[in-house]
Amino acid sequence: MARCNGESNILSVILGSFCWLILISLLLLPITLLFIFKCCVIGVAYIVHDNLYSISTTDAAFAIGCSWKKSKLSVGLLLQVQGQVELAQVQNKFYTSLLQQKVGNKPKYEKLYSCLVTFGGYVFRKLLPMDSLQLDKHIYVRNLKGGESLDHVIQEWMEQSYAEYAPAWEVMMVPFVPETGDKSRVYQTAVCFKIHHVFADGYSLLHILDTLTDHRSGSPYLVKDPNESWSKRILDVLSLPVNLRYLGGDASPKYNPIKIPAPQQYWRYTFTGVDVELVKSIRKKYEVHFASVMLTLTAGSIRQFILETHSEKQLPNILAIADTLPLWPQHPALQHHLCNHWTLGVIKTPAVGDDALTRLLETEKYFLQFHQAGLQKVATNYLFPLAWLLPAVVSEKALETDKFGFNLGLTSLVGGTDYKFLGNNVDHIYPLLTLVDSHPYTAFSWFTFSHSGKLDITLAAAPCLFPGETSMSRMTSQYFQTELEKLCEQCGISYTTENTCVGS
Repeated sequence: MARCNGESNILSVILGSFCWLILISLLLLPITLLFIFKCCVIGVAYIVHDNLYSISTTDAAFAIGCSWKKSKLSVGLLLQVQGQVELAQVQNKFYTSLLQQKVGNKPKYEKLYSCLVTFGGYVFRKLLPMDSLQLDKHIYVRNLKGGESLDHVIQEWMEQSYAEYAPAWEVMMVPFVPETGDKSRVYQTAVCFKIHHVFADGYSLLHILDTLTDHRSGSPYLVKDPNESWSKRILDVLSLPVNLRYLGGDASPKYNPIKIPAPQQYWRYTFTGVDVELVKSIRKKYEVHFASVMLTLTAGSIRQFILETHSEKQLPNILAIADTLPLWPQHPALQHHLCNHWTLGVIKTPAVGDDALTRLLETEKYFLQFHQAGLQKVATNYLFPLAWLLPAVVSEKALETDKFGFNLGLTSLVGGTDYKFLGNNVDHIYPLLTLVDSHPYTAFSWFTFSHSGKLDITLAAAPCLFPGETSMSRMTSQYFQTELEKLCEQCGISYTTENTCVGS
């Protein structure tokens, strides 16, 4: 077997090298010209305009226009805080903890004073004067109107555009009374933060969360230096064109039974949660990755949805689900600025069959295969630099037609324990994300945040798939829970309704 694997690796390197020769001969000249043109645009921009900065390669993936025209490209967090908090307190906390901080004469977190502008066909970050920021417009209260749900308000808020030439972030506070199943009225406040995705991602959000909640232990930073030898890196590069076959086959978009007929204008949101110890127990018992467990539960939920809305013949063998992966081994707190710390992988997950444990073990096999082939480096080393080179309009058109991986995504964040905001306990922390301006054909995107013994889950989805909020909530409150219960039963782990966390 070892000999076969060795021969296969050698063959991949030989065939991959041949493919690279062809690609380089075809693409070297246009890429070189694009690079020269981009550098010239940057040089002219720095001469003509003050306080313009080029976007880094890791931040360029969603740099498709100025921040007030392409605003539906945001990441965020929803904190469900016990009790009611005062607006002035939140404004003061945000200002003193983040906005007031400086490094020399500049703000420590420059991107909180920045917007995105276009020049020469490319997107640049524009640093705005510190005294131009108006707290009342960036941190405010939004009261629920009669019959409104928190889910609907979040959806509406994530759609809203940032103001022209204003910092591309907001904090919204929503006082509400959650449904508790009895007549008691327990007041809470949803404290929601969002920022343009070009400026930040999950780990930047965790850093902001730790700063605002005075979370001294800090959320764990799980990015590790791969510490690979140069020979391993070179072999991965040479064999890459051949290893891309792991992303094809029956996971091709043409087998996708979920069709989005027209570009979507917004994503609908629903929230739920489970006991994170269940997931940890499954992970430990079978020595699998956390992502493999979550991908298994996500694929099982999607499978139930397909069986409910499509015929059995249309059920694919494999779902290819995009999974975010840690990227840079340096914490935002050490860099003194916010940026994107994640890259992207596409992992195959079996969809046929009702055996959740088999699905988990097969998903883990694909997960390991993906990493062993070095495919976790594709986005970082090739797609992100290409996005940096391409003019904004070209990147936008390329992203809009992206149908790879069934347009399903999974993002997992890991936090600490016992979060408090202005002295109040934080019950739930739900990740938020919208990429409607760049991925208008996305079907589902799942986000999880594990903290304080809980696993808080957000599902964002195309509204055309669901006639109303109730039908969408079945994905999380019914299908996801059923998949977890089945997997626990097969693993010999006790599951009860007490393991389910009550969301918003």
